Amino acid sequence: MRVASVRVGSTDAVIAELDDGTVVDATSVLSDQGVSCLQGLVESDDAARTALVESIAATATDAVDVDAVQWLPPMARPSKIVGVALNNDVFDMLASRKMAAPMYFLAASTSMIGHGEAIEVDPEWGLVHPEPELGAVIGTRLKNATPDEALAGVFGYTIVDDITSPGLKSDDSVELVMPEGFPVDEPWRTTRGDDDRSLYLTYHARSKGTDTFTPIGPWITLRGSVSDPDDLQVRSYLDDEVVLEDSTANLTFPVGTVLSHLSKSMTLLPGDIVHFGTAARPTQPDRFPTIRAIDLTRHGRTVSVEIDGIGRLDNRIERVHRT
Repeated sequence: MRVASVRVGSTDAVIAELDDGTVVDATSVLSDQGVSCLQGLVESDDAARTALVESIAATATDAVDVDAVQWLPPMARPSKIVGVALNNDVFDMLASRKMAAPMYFLAASTSMIGHGEAIEVDPEWGLVHPEPELGAVIGTRLKNATPDEALAGVFGYTIVDDITSPGLKSDDSVELVMPEGFPVDEPWRTTRGDDDRSLYLTYHARSKGTDTFTPIGPWITLRGSVSDPDDLQVRSYLDDEVVLEDSTANLTFPVGTVLSHLSKSMTLLPGDIVHFGTAARPTQPDRFPTIRAIDLTRHGRTVSVEIDGIGRLDNRIERVHRT
């Protein structure tokens, strides 16, 4: 089963796609049990959640025309959206020091938009590119979880297009040239000569969390319908041309490993969203040799992400001047 948050006219609703492909309005079934939105379903304990899902499958009969709805982000206000940086073996092969553990960044819930909505980019920002990724919606409070416990705590899987602006990132970066004698022996950094006293600092809040930079959805595929989150094909399209194709099998750190490691630093709460690393293999290397060449300030009218068994997320590109 897949579930989604939508707006029909002026009314918010929860819809479900059943195993036979029928799409039904699940709102009344949930409300009869005191659940008003997907967040309430996610926060239900396992037994109550199972009963609600079974009730939707058995009793929800009002068909929904998905072409007539406005798709909303599946979760309205997660306590956090966590991304995993450079989590693909393409990047690990380029690293001067191999990645020993996942690395993270955060985005604001206000950066989310739904399927069909517009990604707004300002050409004055410089480069902005897509990052097609598998996302997980957490269904159980996770703290110091093992990988198996973490996987069992996932409510379901969705699609995230982690829009990223190296242009904004450049604006939010600084080089500090430290005084002579000041140690710059950071373990992540290769010092180039005795006179190299520079420290480089980058802050990712705007480059990852600007409004419209987290397209997400349209569906959450329930965990039980995804046999192996570490073996899913991921494709990204620019105007319906495939520009990236990859697999979650190529993540440096698998889904369960990421969630377990993250739960040792941050308590993951029901409704939180974690996305696991971009598909990074280009299909048109002559035109787009790397993911950074897919510059949304210059190329395309739409950008899409498709993950086998999860669905397809389509978004328009709007070039606007915000300043």
